[in-house]
Amino acid sequence: YTSRKGAFTGAVTYSEDSGLYGISAGDGIHEGIWEPSGSASSSSSLPYTDVDGIRWNDGNKWIVQSQATVVKNEKYDKNANKNDNDDDSSYVTPYKVISKPLSTKIGEGIFYAYIGVSTLAGVKGVVDAVNRKRDEQQSMA
Repeated sequence: YTSRKGAFTGAVTYSEDSGLYGISAGDGIHEGIWEPSGSASSSSSLPYTDVDGIRWNDGNKWIVQSQATVVKNEKYDKNANKNDNDDDSSYVTPYKVISKPLSTKIGEGIFYAYIGVSTLAGVKGVVDAVNRKRDEQQSMA
């Protein structure tokens, strides 16, 4: 199998009872839950229980391949989030996304700078070759 990239329009729901996020594309096929790494039972025979992703109802799992990590939110209190007003500003999610470590971001920055400088050097080489060829043709004429 190869990695596929894609998108679909769908809905994300939250179940207060289970504490899980549901994902639905609305087509009756792509229905599942968000399954953080390590959240499946240790006796589960399902693959990819060690990585974050969407576990579809058919057992397949689309996994997250970025370096961001989803972890349980220690500040989450299931009962504290039940309120009757429409103010979502006080809502705390059961999971939070931890971004890439600073060392990874710095490494990526260095890599992109290297690619940029290499590209500029290549362009300069092509321009120099064109100018040299033009100068040779003018000196012969």
